[in-house]
Amino acid sequence: MKRFVLVASTCLVLMQGQAFGQGFVSQDPLTQDPLKGLVQNSLSPAANDCQSALNMGDYDRAKTLALNALSTLSKSQTQDELALRVVLGETYLNQGNFTDAAKELDKAMKLANKASASDQAYARVLDDMSWVYQTQNKQDLALQMLDQALAAQRKISDGSSELADILEHAGWVAEQQGQYAKATPYFEEALAIRQKQDPNSVALANDLEHVWSNSFRLGQSKPELYAQALSIKENTQDIFKSFAPHDVSNTVVFTFRQGASNCALGSQGGLLQQSITANQVTIDAAIAKDQSNFAKSERAYIRINNQSNQPVQILMQRPSFIVLKPKIQFVNQIDSTELASKIEKKGDSKAKWIRFWGSQATQTMTTNVMQSGNMMNSYGYFPPTFGYGYPYMPYPGYMPGNRNQSSMTTMTTSVPDYEARQRAMEKAQAITAQSAATASDIRESALGPITVQPGRIIEGSLYFQPTDFKEALLRVPAGNTLFEFRFIR
Repeated sequence: MKRFVLVASTCLVLMQGQAFGQGFVSQDPLTQDPLKGLVQNSLSPAANDCQSALNMGDYDRAKTLALNALSTLSKSQTQDELALRVVLGETYLNQGNFTDAAKELDKAMKLANKASASDQAYARVLDDMSWVYQTQNKQDLALQMLDQALAAQRKISDGSSELADILEHAGWVAEQQGQYAKATPYFEEALAIRQKQDPNSVALANDLEHVWSNSFRLGQSKPELYAQALSIKENTQDIFKSFAPHDVSNTVVFTFRQGASNCALGSQGGLLQQSITANQVTIDAAIAKDQSNFAKSERAYIRINNQSNQPVQILMQRPSFIVLKPKIQFVNQIDSTELASKIEKKGDSKAKWIRFWGSQATQTMTTNVMQSGNMMNSYGYFPPTFGYGYPYMPYPGYMPGNRNQSSMTTMTTSVPDYEARQRAMEKAQAITAQSAATASDIRESALGPITVQPGRIIEGSLYFQPTDFKEALLRVPAGNTLFEFRFIR
């Protein structure tokens, strides 16, 4: 049972908890002891309930249960604390809270040493710590943890599903580093274990894809492996089933793989488009950074073409967008209605300020005024027709030795600039219209939960918070399956 399901793409899903020493964890949490094997003795019902919630992908409940249980433990309950710290750390990983995950798993490792935990427990905690190192871009340390986890797990059994899970994880880490030759033995050993356990399991199909993918990258052709994997997944018919809570390690994932028979590359509007077909249902996806003047986002363009004879439910679960490089990050989806409203408000606010400042626009007007006979001297100001001066004044304004003078005065005034005001009003109107058009496009193109009937094609967009990703995964739920696309910038 995987804590973090490495689904068909060999990429991070960060999903669920593993049963220590147990096989499949039933969907009925009341009939199982999913943490048996973690420590020497049996654990409290609270610890088992936390594990069951984690297995079902109910991370909020798992977190609440674990925190509540930890708050009531006594110092002597080391074994229960170990189990709860492990579950809480894995829950934080699945929620993208890598900082708190590292803290809890570090505590779990110290408790494992203190409690003389089983090899099974050490293997699990070491495997978990490798995920933490991956989120910190410490790939070499991640592989070191995995090698230790494998050594601990081999002491228990050379043919367990838990060993196959860790092998699969180690293969994925090596693959992420481009070390395909190193990844292949991990995947091949995991495949050999799966083949002995269940020839029709989703886990087997995933490992068949892993081995095929690495062989393809190394220039070897093994199309029969991929054909078998695809057949196993399509035969589940999960794409036509309604979504229901289930053990997420058994989720069928159809992954885009270059060179695969059911995958194709194309382009749409200058964007690279990936296509995946399963059970005669094709989903196309492309992604672009939406850099509008009002809001930024990652916009995923989705097209669903249902050529089967059965309806398919789309997006009954939330889609997910996970950045793998430069650093692992879970990206939040943006509600299209809220995004559209935000854009309209920003547009209206910007237009309001433009109208306000535009209404204050003025221009400078200069006027030259000619004045005659106004004179200033040491005796003061003499109007042209009046004044008191020397006793003898042949004519008004006469001053000895002076003559009537003229002067020019330049007057500068501010007057309304009606052309600038008109331009501002036009610009404000254009911004309002642009934001309204952008918001309308988002509302009309937004893709939400929908049932695609046979023979129908549906198109739409999903919006996520903006990122600077170099490599990322987009997962689109279809029925009880996921369609997974990997994008590289």
